[in-house]
Amino acid sequence: MKSVMDGPLKLLIIEDVPADFLLLERNLRQNGITAEWRRIGNNAELNDALQTEWDMVLADFNVPGMDFRTTLLCIQAHHPDLPVIMVSGSVGEETAVELLRLGIVDFILKDHLARLPSAIRRALVEANEHRARQAAETALHKLAQAVEQSPASIAITDLDANIEYVNESYLRITGYSREEVIGQNPSMLHSGKTPKSTYDALWKSMAEGRIWQGEFYNKRKDGSEFIAQAIINPIRQPDGRITHFVEIKEDITERKKAEASIVYLNRVYAMFSGINTLIVRVRERDELFREACRIAVEIGGFRMAMIAIVDRSTMKIVPVASVGKDEALLTAIRGVLSSSKTASNTMLARAIREKKPVVSNDSKSDPRVLFNKKYTESEVRSMAVLPLIVSDEAIGVFALYASEREFFHEEEMKLLTELAGDIAFAIDHIKKEQQLNYLAYYDVVTGLPNRTLIQDRLDQGVMAARRNKWLLAVLTVNLDNFKVVINTLGHSVSDGLLQEVARRFAACLDDTGTVGCMGGDEFCIILPEIGRSEDAAMVARKVIDSCAGPHLIEGYELFVSASVGITLFPDDAVNSAALIHNAHTAMYRAKSQGRNTYQFFTMEMNQNTQDKMRMEIDLRHALSNGEFLLYYQPKVSCSTGKITGFEALLRWQHPTRGLVGPDEFIPLLEETGLIVPVGEWVLTTACAQLRCWHDEGLGMPSMAVNISERQVHVADLCKTVQQALTASALAPIHLELELTESHLMKDADGVIGILERIKAIGVKITVDDFGTGYSSLAYLKRFPIDNLKIDRAFVQNIIADPDDISITRAIITMAHSLKLKVVAEGVETEGQLGLLIANYCDEVQGYYFSRPLPAKEVATLLREGRTLE
Repeated sequence: MKSVMDGPLKLLIIEDVPADFLLLERNLRQNGITAEWRRIGNNAELNDALQTEWDMVLADFNVPGMDFRTTLLCIQAHHPDLPVIMVSGSVGEETAVELLRLGIVDFILKDHLARLPSAIRRALVEANEHRARQAAETALHKLAQAVEQSPASIAITDLDANIEYVNESYLRITGYSREEVIGQNPSMLHSGKTPKSTYDALWKSMAEGRIWQGEFYNKRKDGSEFIAQAIINPIRQPDGRITHFVEIKEDITERKKAEASIVYLNRVYAMFSGINTLIVRVRERDELFREACRIAVEIGGFRMAMIAIVDRSTMKIVPVASVGKDEALLTAIRGVLSSSKTASNTMLARAIREKKPVVSNDSKSDPRVLFNKKYTESEVRSMAVLPLIVSDEAIGVFALYASEREFFHEEEMKLLTELAGDIAFAIDHIKKEQQLNYLAYYDVVTGLPNRTLIQDRLDQGVMAARRNKWLLAVLTVNLDNFKVVINTLGHSVSDGLLQEVARRFAACLDDTGTVGCMGGDEFCIILPEIGRSEDAAMVARKVIDSCAGPHLIEGYELFVSASVGITLFPDDAVNSAALIHNAHTAMYRAKSQGRNTYQFFTMEMNQNTQDKMRMEIDLRHALSNGEFLLYYQPKVSCSTGKITGFEALLRWQHPTRGLVGPDEFIPLLEETGLIVPVGEWVLTTACAQLRCWHDEGLGMPSMAVNISERQVHVADLCKTVQQALTASALAPIHLELELTESHLMKDADGVIGILERIKAIGVKITVDDFGTGYSSLAYLKRFPIDNLKIDRAFVQNIIADPDDISITRAIITMAHSLKLKVVAEGVETEGQLGLLIANYCDEVQGYYFSRPLPAKEVATLLREGRTLE
């Protein structure tokens, strides 16, 4: 509602006499009131006029065909707060009073129009004041409801700390009724466990009129205790006087318990990690025992740790190592264990006897603890005794003593039980050192020499070749598609396949050659004395051919091929490490050449490998160094010509190479697995940028983010997406994930479930590069997708190649029949755009409209409102 000073008023005039209307208009104009008018004279015009907003109605009482009272009710039904002034020739006093009661704000006689301007002004002021009062009352009601229904406990006290108001949450958390707390002091909740310093700080803040926040240890009506996080804030009058205090509290008891549990778990995890690292390197049993106890105390934070072993000659439990020990406590433990009367009653004996952990979370009052007083004096409140089991026999115990009550719970015990198993394994491991020495030089699956022994034999071969001026060859062999066997049939079958392949490779060599397993499906062959390079090629061909036949493993007929890299001494390198490196390089070249073949090493390969390694090293630091940035390419509607969204495109600003193109580094991100953390960064950054544009009022475009195969199968993609949306506060409907057709079809059944979870969030799914893969229409119908993106390969030749326009038209028709939107990428010419529009493509993307832009230029583009026109 405006005032007469805010510009022209919108006035609805109900008057059947044109001359009276003109007098009315002139009077207002002469008195400085400008207005936009509409004069009506019947009910039909009234109903039409009431579809519009008006500032005021001036109505004649006597309009033929219109009953004033009915007219007034009709106006109030459409616009309850619209002021109505009756302007009439004559009306009785009783009628005027009745009409005022019905809702008109004033009445003016036509022969006294001089009063009309002031009446209009007064009516406008009163209407504005009425609306303001209503808004204030509504706001006050909402505030009261918000406070009353808040999940936080809220109390208001006077300056003497007498409670004047509490909400429902306060009553629910404390267990008191409203009658029991009103007029009382908040100290009724004191448990006596809150430090005095907390209250001192509280009263000091209140005395100084400052906000205070902290934690209380409170007590409910039923005597149970809870921890409350509180904020106490002074309530001030407009003149600055403090009249009350408001206390907002949250019950954080469970959170505190969870935090303590996390602290306990972190200590156990740290100890777990430290002892397992110890197990890997230790070679002496005494060192294992001593260091395990030390790590438990120094890293795990335990009060004491002890390992005791069963002496098989006496069947007594003998402590062999302890750290953090109290000598009096340890003497007491030894005394109990040495006594035939008490030893069997100890928790240590019970753990050995029952072959399962024994726990006491309150050693002070637990009757199973034989000398509670000693433990109390040593500040031990909880203990866990873990049996060390080797070959189903308890050979000893690992005992842990904590200063905290209730330390050992399910999660901690699960880890500690596993740790005890690891220690027991290490004990057994040390006993079998001879067997381990064998395993140190031979591959456990194939029985072939492993990497260590191969390295030794190659060193010897190189020395002999150098001394005798022989030609030596090193062949690195890798099985093609071996991971498919592991992923589909499991390790049992894959191990059987490796054993069969090893047997065939060995059969390809004479007595001088050596074949070893470097790990997994990688093999190394040493030919220490050959006459020419062709001899190495012949062996490589034999190896490849030996793989060609079927491999019958556990009832499965398996087929694998081999890629072989060959390097020569002294032609390519003069030491073992360089020879193995060169052979690897050549083997990877063989794989890139189509697999199932061999390649000799060249210096060019080495240079390419070094360049690739340098780039990989730089890539591993690029994310933490902030070298990645995003460009955004617009997508435009074919029907409206307006920007509908953007695709986020990754770029790398290398400190010395400059801007590196995606074709150079993205395949390496995929190969190294770095695509997962980088992909998360892209998703998070793109969502945050889009939300910024939304907040700046630059429209509501969407954002498409490319998702790699590794992100789908390695990371929890759904969780990553949810975290990015939450961090940016972006509505899910504005985010699209683009997955290529080939990636979707590699594991269609597995991907569908992941996409359905993402779809349930509200995020849209797009199939990228459509038409280049081999998707089944049956699967396409099952995928929860929203859009198809036609690959640029079809768009580029759409003008010149009839086949490409036919394929494009078929994709659009099929997509629309499945109720999918179609986006064409790579649109660079007006001709391409015209053909796509003619075939009902929904959106286009490409250089014709815009190249990929940095964020700042995108903002400019959106502000300009640029379209296809």
